[in-house]
Amino acid sequence: MEQIAERFGPVDTAVLFAGAPRFDVLFDGALIVLDSAQTAEAAQILGARRVVPVHYDSWAHFT
Repeated sequence: MEQIAERFGPVDTAVLFAGAPRFDVLFDGALIVLDSAQTAEAAQILGARRVVPVHYDSWAHFT
């Protein structure tokens, strides 16, 4: 995010994947998109005026 912010920031609207899914069989169970704390931090780093969280509630069938 810091590299993106340096190149493009501040951004007016950030569209951030924020569902925090993880899969035990992929990436050693690490998150594959942001969790809520990471989403808030990303928005702050980007200087976003608006945040549109996507896929924040559609991962239950995986987790």
